[in-house]
Amino acid sequence: LFLNDGVGNFTNVLGQLPKEAKNQGNSPPSANYMMSSLIDDFDNDGIGDLIVFHDDETGSNSYSLISKGKPLLSDRNSQLLPTGLFGTNTKHNFANSADINGDGYKDILIGQTRAIPYYVGRAIQIFVNQGDGSFIDETTMRIDNSKRSDLNIIKPDDGSGEGNLYLLDVDNNGSIDIVDSTGAGFEEDGHSGLHVFLNDGSGYFTVVGKSSYIYLQPFQIEGFEGTEQWFSRPMQRSIPINLDNKHGIDFVSIVQKPHMVWPDTDYQLILYQLTSKKTLSKLSAPFLTMTTSGVNVALSWTPVPGATGYSLVYAPYPYTGLSSVVTIDMGTKTSLSVDLWSGAAFYVAVKAYYNNIESALSNIDYVLLQTNNTQTSYKNFNEIDLTPQILPKLD
Repeated sequence: LFLNDGVGNFTNVLGQLPKEAKNQGNSPPSANYMMSSLIDDFDNDGIGDLIVFHDDETGSNSYSLISKGKPLLSDRNSQLLPTGLFGTNTKHNFANSADINGDGYKDILIGQTRAIPYYVGRAIQIFVNQGDGSFIDETTMRIDNSKRSDLNIIKPDDGSGEGNLYLLDVDNNGSIDIVDSTGAGFEEDGHSGLHVFLNDGSGYFTVVGKSSYIYLQPFQIEGFEGTEQWFSRPMQRSIPINLDNKHGIDFVSIVQKPHMVWPDTDYQLILYQLTSKKTLSKLSAPFLTMTTSGVNVALSWTPVPGATGYSLVYAPYPYTGLSSVVTIDMGTKTSLSVDLWSGAAFYVAVKAYYNNIESALSNIDYVLLQTNNTQTSYKNFNEIDLTPQILPKLD
């Protein structure tokens, strides 16, 4: 572990790590090593916490080292985490963290496979944060791993258990979904290298069926059109990315060129992209409420499902045109309190956004803070030209 001193210099602090976060020096050394790890703030104290996942002959133990307000690693106590889904035969291949149930605390998801048979099968384990950096295994109630791999029956065509676990919003509903990208099976009806699990908004996941994907088959490559009966494969490993910034998440995937010459073993892979054409649902407009007390102005607005942030739009009164409109990114905040000055007068509105998608403006309000610190009655000035179509968009 290398710690930054704040100016870009790094120091190896291996000596500060508790024993649970180190290789234990077993013989042979390969019998104990850390396979995955996470650094994130799991108890919301502003200090990075450490999670380590070992792969060893004693049971693939995993530990959390939560700061609990203590920045020094040597001051932290370790807590043993629940056993992996394949028991002592678990390899913790890839770990990631995100708030999946919307309670404001980061949860942990681990893409796991078997040690023996080597990397056969794949399952996702879910640790739900209890609000203090402690975790409960809620895998069975939140995700159905049978769609990816049978935990009890070993099937050689379950596909490779190695791959990346991406946590991101795939369907634009404001919640974190799962994209599990791994090696695929070799048979046409084998397991796909892409599995997407959609979040219902509360941290419960449903798998997207394979029929929802359009992908390139080896026999569809020019020159190999007649090889369908020999070269039909499931979808291969895929990477989620918004390529065109238009319609949400796209995928970059690969297809293997049919292997026609024996004993040539130089496999050729072709990279291709799957671009989403689905128009994402429009965001509804928030509703703005404004109150004043003396020179203090308090604004609040209703949260919008699917929004990842909000923009505050204001213009001085009297309105003089687009050049007077100012947009402020409020991030995820849904309120603002600010002290102005006597005589301040302005129009104000709010809009929600998700990536490059914006909602219509909220109701537009007007306030005048008079020199005697009294407020005029509220008015709605919808006749001014503050519409989503002509508002300037900041870089």
